[in-house]
Amino acid sequence: MHILIDILQTDKDFVERHSESLSKLCFYHLNMLMELTKNITPEIEKIFEINKAAIEKNISDLEWFITKFDYRFHNEPWYDSKDSIERALKLLRGGYYD
Repeated sequence: MHILIDILQTDKDFVERHSESLSKLCFYHLNMLMELTKNITPEIEKIFEINKAAIEKNISDLEWFITKFDYRFHNEPWYDSKDSIERALKLLRGGYYD
């Protein structure tokens, strides 16, 4: 985590180049980053916004996953919800997900 902070302080384009992988931080590491960077650059805000969007997408997918088990939505497509439980667990407990 300290290496990431050092990179963020020296390389201003790092967040844009690596936004996809930075959107997959688990809550533990996101919280650690927040605690360690209280007085650091706007790049941290970008990382939090990226993660917020990923978390909101996961919540939406979980809601659709639950809705799919209602008989009225049986014929509707799954969209991205099939692996939403796995992604939510990895977000909560840590671990990399695609």
